[in-house]
Amino acid sequence: MPFRFEFDDPENTDRVLLHEFIRQLRVLLINLIYETGYTAPGLGFIAGTREQLEILWRETEPEFDRVNIAIDRVETRNLESVGLAKSALRAKLNILQLFAQRFRNAADAARNADVGGIGLIRRMVRLLSQLLGVINTILGSLAKALGKGEAIKELKDMLEHAIETEEVIDD
Repeated sequence: MPFRFEFDDPENTDRVLLHEFIRQLRVLLINLIYETGYTAPGLGFIAGTREQLEILWRETEPEFDRVNIAIDRVETRNLESVGLAKSALRAKLNILQLFAQRFRNAADAARNADVGGIGLIRRMVRLLSQLLGVINTILGSLAKALGKGEAIKELKDMLEHAIETEEVIDD
């Protein structure tokens, strides 16, 4: 489960960290769309939305490559102007990493519980929403700096709207 970053590695420049963010985001979105039950036990999609998310994924996936190319080409001052350079980038990715760890812990607890309990599932939904909110902030900054990535942000938004607990899906 993403997100983990090696901040102490001197080879991890701002651009390397941004590429790693994009790589790990791609993994997270694939896991949520195609393996929701394992990635987030007790979560699913509102009826009829999974197929639409799969269509959106197929249409959006090439944008990840375009964003990676743009990361290599963008001027550093553009990244700095939106807080995606130096200590500001590391602070944002560190916050993302912390939220991801909290979500992983909740998902592990739900996966390992004899009875998942709606309380665990609701906590996981809240933590996933917070995690996706942090991702949204970074994606918004990237889109502004690069002029690319808005489609990824929109996919993430649609996925967030479509996720629901099994309790609601089964009603």
